[in-house]
Amino acid sequence: MTDTVLDLMKMLFKLAYPTRKLKSTMTASDFARHRRDFLRRGLCCTPYGGNYGKLAGWLVCVVGSPPKGTLVLEISGPNPHVSDAYWFYGRSKRISTDTKALPIVEAFFNEHLNGQHEAFGLDTKGLA
Repeated sequence: MTDTVLDLMKMLFKLAYPTRKLKSTMTASDFARHRRDFLRRGLCCTPYGGNYGKLAGWLVCVVGSPPKGTLVLEISGPNPHVSDAYWFYGRSKRISTDTKALPIVEAFFNEHLNGQHEAFGLDTKGLA
């Protein structure tokens, strides 16, 4: 597994479970176990259409029952790039305005999604 996937999963964990909130309710070993479980869940990547019959973006879900969060990436331009990104899990957050998160999302897009047109999964069991 690549560093871009690990970076993305770590970022998504922080978005899904704000550290201050979790650490105040868990012991250090419980927190570490919870983080490991999240990092091992895997990702399901699904393209969506629109944009006059072209690829309009990607849904990246953290696998779980229920899913542990969904990242929506809107893409645009002749050389596709992430034009907007949102995170949904209990609440929503716009990521495209976050200067720390957007480079992680763009690196993941460029390495794993750009040029793809079919849904696929990424196994992340080896990350934690």
